[in-house]
Amino acid sequence: EMLSAKRENDRVHDQAELATLSLGPPSVLIQLELERNIAATYILGSEDLVALSVETKEEAWANTDVSVEDFRDAVEDRGGFVAETYGPVLEALDGLDALRQQVDEYDGPRELQSNPFAREVFDGYSAIMDVVYESNAQILPTIANRDLRRGAELADLSAHQSDTTARILRELLRANFEGETNGIDTSEEIAALAAVLGELRRNAAAIDTKAEGPYRQPADDLFATEHIGQFPELIEQDLRAEDVDMLTALRTSTGAESGEFGYTVFSRQVNEQLREDARQVESDADARFLRYGLLAGGAVLVALLMTWLVSRSLTRPLRSLTRQAKSMAGER
Repeated sequence: EMLSAKRENDRVHDQAELATLSLGPPSVLIQLELERNIAATYILGSEDLVALSVETKEEAWANTDVSVEDFRDAVEDRGGFVAETYGPVLEALDGLDALRQQVDEYDGPRELQSNPFAREVFDGYSAIMDVVYESNAQILPTIANRDLRRGAELADLSAHQSDTTARILRELLRANFEGETNGIDTSEEIAALAAVLGELRRNAAAIDTKAEGPYRQPADDLFATEHIGQFPELIEQDLRAEDVDMLTALRTSTGAESGEFGYTVFSRQVNEQLREDARQVESDADARFLRYGLLAGGAVLVALLMTWLVSRSLTRPLRSLTRQAKSMAGER
């Protein structure tokens, strides 16, 4: 019974560790997205139009390197299925140096008309991010604890939303600064923009559905954030309008304040809550195992005491009978 209880305790700790590890990909994704976005805004000369939480590409690179190294160490320590699943991610991340070199060596004009090259870099980062999404999608269902899995799924959805917001801007920039530059006016452009806008709305609905318990208030705060509600409505208008207000779209996409993008704030809150939930799950499991151990230990002591008492109750009559037998033998 004690071995069975120990295995259950180990299983709970394993699930908590897996849930915490699942935060690694969203953290890496957020840093990759920031690096991708600042690379694009640098090429387009639009740094002042988008509020990002980093100011230079070098700062973004350093933050990404820390996040990737932490994730790599966690995956290698875990090994097994996790290391096998995230193996393609670690390989894809090796391609960051080539992308950074492209950005660092860019000496063309820094203006919105340079979007073809900015989009090329954007797509390079997006290809790496897609590998992270695919691998993480295989890990999340293996988290058996419902509450921990919910937190991990919300973190993943939040990362998706940040990425989808950037992909919407990509479609707008391509329609306005490449080719005929007539805005969203062809069936292909309308379909492409409608697809990513639909994904943004579906993910928002999924977050609203999954945000239960301690995640409810952060979700309510997220959807009450002004730019989070304004951005999809603005894109909806752009789909129907002949002219797109690109500057307004850029400013609305992340909000006015650096580091206050709604999904970034929500992601931080989800990460903190999930780590707290994982610690609580482990603490509860340890407490149960300790109580069980104390009960089992007490039961063993009681059994030993009863054995001793029974042996005493048997020993005394046996000794008395032995004395009587010896006495009878002596008399005889």
